Amino acid sequence: MVKILFGSEIEGTFTHWVDAKDVDAVINHTLKTPEHRNSFKPHGVWLSWNGDWERWFESEWKSWAEGKVCLRARIHPRATIVVIDTVEDLKELMVQAGIPLTEENIRFYRNCEEFWEALRGQFDGIALTEAGQWRTRMTTFLYGWDCASICIHNPAHVTFTRDENHE
Repeated sequence: MVKILFGSEIEGTFTHWVDAKDVDAVINHTLKTPEHRNSFKPHGVWLSWNGDWERWFESEWKSWAEGKVCLRARIHPRATIVVIDTVEDLKELMVQAGIPLTEENIRFYRNCEEFWEALRGQFDGIALTEAGQWRTRMTTFLYGWDCASICIHNPAHVTFTRDENHE
């Protein structure tokens, strides 16, 4: 059964990378949340979980961080986060969203936006654990999630502070 946690129950450190020019706007919640160009990822505020994004871009795309600033993030304690840790968790969420469980849908679901919207209606965010990322990466449409991360739908559910370790 898929886990649903409050923000206060999710352990670890969370960071969010932004263009240097947008730091104050992000901290003050005055910057519109960018929408992803593809529907394989939900729209929202993306958080690195325990440094997984930082490890990924250091090994795969070093130039990505140029001109960006890392912010510490804190998830609102009462925010509800659905946690994907296995392929079975993903399948359970697909069923809840009314998506037929065919092999093609699990691997290459074409209407991901309706899936993300169904989850947005039920939860404040979606977390993919490190183990979940490895378990789903080659067999599901979550392949585009490069690492363990959390997407928070509403920026008001996250507070940001400067991270001096990444300045």
